Amino acid sequence: MWTWIEIEVLLTAINTLSLQSPQIEVLLPHVGMARDRSAPSTHVGMARDRSAPSTHVGMARDRSAPSTHELYAPAPEERLASFIRFAFLVYREIEENEKMLHQGSGSAPPTQGVVAPADEDEDVEQDRLMDSRTYMQATRGRVDEFIQILESISSEQDLQHSEILCQVRPRKNTCLHIAASFGHHDLAKYIVRECPDLIKNKNSKGDTALHIAARKRNLSFVKIVMDSCPSGSGASQDVEKAEPSLLGIGNKEGNTVLHEALINRCKQEEVVEILIKADPQVAHYPNKEGKSLLFLAAEAHYFHVVEAIGKPKVEKHMNINRDREAKPAVHGAILGKNKEMLEKILALKIVHQRDEHGRTPLHYAASIGYLEGVQTLLAKDQSNFDRYHRDDEGFLPIHVASMRGYVDIVKELLQVSSDSIELLSKHGENILHVAAKYGKDNVVDFLLKKKGVEYHVCTS
Repeated sequence: MWTWIEIEVLLTAINTLSLQSPQIEVLLPHVGMARDRSAPSTHVGMARDRSAPSTHVGMARDRSAPSTHELYAPAPEERLASFIRFAFLVYREIEENEKMLHQGSGSAPPTQGVVAPADEDEDVEQDRLMDSRTYMQATRGRVDEFIQILESISSEQDLQHSEILCQVRPRKNTCLHIAASFGHHDLAKYIVRECPDLIKNKNSKGDTALHIAARKRNLSFVKIVMDSCPSGSGASQDVEKAEPSLLGIGNKEGNTVLHEALINRCKQEEVVEILIKADPQVAHYPNKEGKSLLFLAAEAHYFHVVEAIGKPKVEKHMNINRDREAKPAVHGAILGKNKEMLEKILALKIVHQRDEHGRTPLHYAASIGYLEGVQTLLAKDQSNFDRYHRDDEGFLPIHVASMRGYVDIVKELLQVSSDSIELLSKHGENILHVAAKYGKDNVVDFLLKKKGVEYHVCTS
């Protein structure tokens, strides 16, 4: 089955070269070979053994032989072959960007072909579907040529420019989404000035154009586009007053623009800071996994971002969006296994540090074998790091370390609280029972060698 991108490559080739029917018949085999990426092409004019003599008339010939126009017509044919090779290089780039447009964070790539998966299908009215010429110019990013196409379509279909700009692809991507995917800053600025409302339009994944740019780690695009919006549109420096704010719009995964930037490890920390200052509340919106920007920044070691959020804002906005429980930021710092970041987050002294399962930071550090983190937490005099606190399953941090086989952490916890060896889970199991149950021989061997364990085991 031909994909719609391949069809557009054909149409572009036909329009660009002003091909007639006989030439189109020559074009189709070239496309058929170019689209087959898995097998080497044997079609003359595409990939072939340059040392072997070609018997195809008009494509390759003995250059020492005299040219006869009755037998050979090299210029149009080779021009055609060269164009098709170039067109499919462009096609591959378009295809990769289309994947970016269609997938969310952590999502599998979309199914190839014209028909979208059932969960992504969108009923788009025919008059709202984007003209293929608009799409192709949006991928190219040349503002003057894009405007020419708008003028042409406007004249042909009696439509206003704003009506054309609001047209969408089958998965509801606007021309602004496409410009964002290709990183065309100037084109995006033009589109936003002409039709500011497009900046809030979502595709079938719930992504705005700003989500697409952030996923590609291009926050400069986000800032430029927001600054290009007319005053009062809620997209420039007045973004915090917009309802909802541009930076606060979530996609189907609950990710805001800045979630996407941090999840995809965007390195433009200074731009993240600017955007957070423009809309401070968004730093504390949890996505569907319960992760806020503070959590993600702590996990990814983004020190400047953590500083930009800061303790005053943390305390002020902790109760925002409580329909979803936010994971404690300190847990993100533990997952990132960076002592300096962990201490920075601890210095904020955020009260809310237990997750929805009752696990403390000490539980988290013990569960991933982060010995330095356990030592750092034990050195702090805070009730949240109580080594005797049980999670909702009735396990102490030392039980968690035992079931995971982290003998060094078991040793560390026993040094500060030797009586932990006697404590039972809600299932009536001590740490030796837990280690044996989960097959952690290293912990079992260590405990059996420890003086007095046999007595505790027998009497527990």
